[in-house]
Amino acid sequence: MLQDPVEIKNQYRHWQWRILFSTIVGYAMFYFVRKNLSVAMPAMSKDLGLTKADLGLFLTLHGLLYGVSKFANGFLGDRANARTFMATGLLLSAIVNIFFGFSSAVLTLGLLWLVNGWVQGMGFPPCARLMTHWFSPQDFATKFAIWNTSHSIGAALVVVLCGYLIAHFGNWRLCFFVPAGLAILCSIFLLVTLRDTPPSL
Repeated sequence: MLQDPVEIKNQYRHWQWRILFSTIVGYAMFYFVRKNLSVAMPAMSKDLGLTKADLGLFLTLHGLLYGVSKFANGFLGDRANARTFMATGLLLSAIVNIFFGFSSAVLTLGLLWLVNGWVQGMGFPPCARLMTHWFSPQDFATKFAIWNTSHSIGAALVVVLCGYLIAHFGNWRLCFFVPAGLAILCSIFLLVTLRDTPPSL
């Protein structure tokens, strides 16, 4: 049964804004379970006796693997369902953060953050895929510029959140547990609100 063209157009516009909003929220949440380490590092160093070399190695290796992961997951993301791919990446990153929060050994912390670097690379490819599927070339540049605010939103909010947790509770592990909990909720949110392509509806 064919729908009214006006109704289809209205539904399509609704879903465009829904996809845009959901991917902004979702990608901002990836920052909650990646940039939290930077805020927790001073307290971690004092509590666990980590050296600046240890912490620098965490960040360097994490960054390298994250870059490789974004490249590799770009190929996978093109062939996977963007909704489940993004939600799975965020959920896995949250789980890694929980294990990280329970850990104290330098080697374990380092390996976990390497794993986090890989699953973090599952965040951008599905967003790029969703944007190209849901927005025409004429609208893409403007909408992608709006989407790019997700980086700043996530990076700013996680600093505020983790700074508050350390200042008021004095426990750096909360910088991993609390963002992980929020990321788990957000992964469910992504499964509910996202759709892979317009034809899937």
